[in-house]
Amino acid sequence: MSTWQYRLVRWARAISYTFFPILGLVFGHVIITLFDGTGWRYGLIERALPLFWLLLIYRVLVGLIHAVFAPVRSQKYQWRFLVPLFVIMTVVILNAGLEGTFPIGDVELFNLLETSVTLRTLFTAAVTLYFFVTLAWLVSDLLDRTIFASSELDRTSSTTVVTLSHYAIVAVGIISAISALGFNLSALALIGGGLSVGIGFGLQELIANFISGILLLFERTVRPGDMIEVGGQTGVVDKLRMRSTVIRTFDNTEIFVPNKNLLTSSFTAYTQSDRIVRRILSIGVSYSSDPTQVRSILQDVANRHGLVLKKPEPVVFFLGFGSSSLDFQLMVWVGDPMNGLRVASDLYFMIWNEFEKYDIEIPYPQQDLHLRSGPWDRFPTVAEQNGVEQNGRGARAADHALNGARAETVDGQRGELADGTEAQAARAKAAVKADKEAKRLNLPG
Repeated sequence: MSTWQYRLVRWARAISYTFFPILGLVFGHVIITLFDGTGWRYGLIERALPLFWLLLIYRVLVGLIHAVFAPVRSQKYQWRFLVPLFVIMTVVILNAGLEGTFPIGDVELFNLLETSVTLRTLFTAAVTLYFFVTLAWLVSDLLDRTIFASSELDRTSSTTVVTLSHYAIVAVGIISAISALGFNLSALALIGGGLSVGIGFGLQELIANFISGILLLFERTVRPGDMIEVGGQTGVVDKLRMRSTVIRTFDNTEIFVPNKNLLTSSFTAYTQSDRIVRRILSIGVSYSSDPTQVRSILQDVANRHGLVLKKPEPVVFFLGFGSSSLDFQLMVWVGDPMNGLRVASDLYFMIWNEFEKYDIEIPYPQQDLHLRSGPWDRFPTVAEQNGVEQNGRGARAADHALNGARAETVDGQRGELADGTEAQAARAKAAVKADKEAKRLNLPG
């Protein structure tokens, strides 16, 4: 389905939402006309017509929202704004219709500061407050996602406007709700002035964070999208609220930092003026390597990487002669701090491959042990240990050969008793074999 066909379907669906209330209005007016001509009563039907008008307005607004916005956002607007508004207006219309029968709205609930609070005033105040709070959310969402998303205004300025607009509308809603209850605002101002000192001590942290949030918005010290490090944690500023700042780390966890901490404590900002950052790679090679060749390899590897900036150009430093290696340092500049770790990893892989190609070793740490004094004459040397081991093996072989010869001699003597000729032959053979073995091992006969 093409784009224009999809839009046509959405508008057709939006128009279809109005069929039922329009049909109800037409049917109601026809009935009223017929009943009026015949003299029948139609007061209840006439009082129901405002409900159909309200339903028609509600359906038109729902259709427009679904036709203009995406399904997810349209559902959010419908259930958070239009549905509560429709329910409230329905209650108001029904209450107006029953006003002459039973004045339920005039029932007094309680008396506060010499002001009688009735069900009508309480309902009006609650509806007013909900309306302004929802309006603040709706205005903030429209500004953030629709107007500022397509404008050239930077994100910090748009966040400032959205946040201040939200709290301004909520403040107006609170004042309007108090007025709807029937309280005198001047009297409340005097009471509030007396309580402000006590509330200030109890809520001083909240007030401090609130004021710090306003200052951060106007000073633009921290902006959404900035990469900062605070409290040993590094992440990207996700949201800048009036009380706290939300920082999303690279583990996709959220850290809530009070605004007062960002205003009074030090933190590291990687992207305040620009997003260019430097990465430092430490490399050690063996003493058999050519330092000039190593410098050329490191310089060439850095220049071949696509994400390494050419200006400022990469720099190689020969730091000195280490305990087991020649120590070098490669400094490169990256255009985005989010790519710093990736660039460093790629460079290490490339350096390893180049070192393998030119037989350049990365040495292990080595240590020499010098023994100055001690009873070293008590310990045999390596040659002596080898000689003792060889002599021990030779003696064991000689003993084994003699024992074998003696065993054969005894067997020959036993065989002589059974068979003289065979016994003599066996004895002679065993004696000759024992003689040869003794001569080979240089043993006395």
